[in-house]
Amino acid sequence: MSFDHFPIWGVKSTRVVFVKGWKSIGEYQETEARMIESVLRDNGIAVLLRQVDYALPVIMGSGGRMEVFVPEDLYDEALRILEGKDKEG
Repeated sequence: MSFDHFPIWGVKSTRVVFVKGWKSIGEYQETEARMIESVLRDNGIAVLLRQVDYALPVIMGSGGRMEVFVPEDLYDEALRILEGKDKEG
């Protein structure tokens, strides 16, 4: 039995995920990715999150890095929403 498809704590994932019709807006620490997800969903934009690497929360303070995807046709709108939130904050 091979364990190549299972995440290993502290090791960057080698799995590659391509989802047709979705575009990445970037990689973020899990906490920030979850906040971005919440802001975009509150504005009617669907979000997919992909775990990029795994870290022990006790050591790193978060669950690692996540890549945030939005539908390609809403990519520009998602960036505008996030830029607006940065200016407000």
